[in-house]
Amino acid sequence: MQATADEYYTLSELKSDVAECRARHVHIIVDQCYAGTLVRALRRSSHHQHVAVYASGREAEYSFSDDFTAAWTRLNHTTLCMKDVFRVRKTASTSRIYYSIN
Repeated sequence: MQATADEYYTLSELKSDVAECRARHVHIIVDQCYAGTLVRALRRSSHHQHVAVYASGREAEYSFSDDFTAAWTRLNHTTLCMKDVFRVRKTASTSRIYYSIN
């Protein structure tokens, strides 16, 4: 089933919400096709320096099934920091490149 127009959460809405967020650090995990688009948009922004994005691929790459999320949730989050979990996942990947910004 496809989302209706009122169910979409646009990149502009996300950027606005995150820019207004008062948290010192915001972590976003993106597991969808063209996830690098979000990385690029936030990397270019001066209002999102407190944001780290962990993306399943580049701007023009597809995300297959829920591979990224499934692998992410299997890693040990009790003894590893987010960046370390990301590095372990990135190292384990043979098919795609993942990005993180902050």
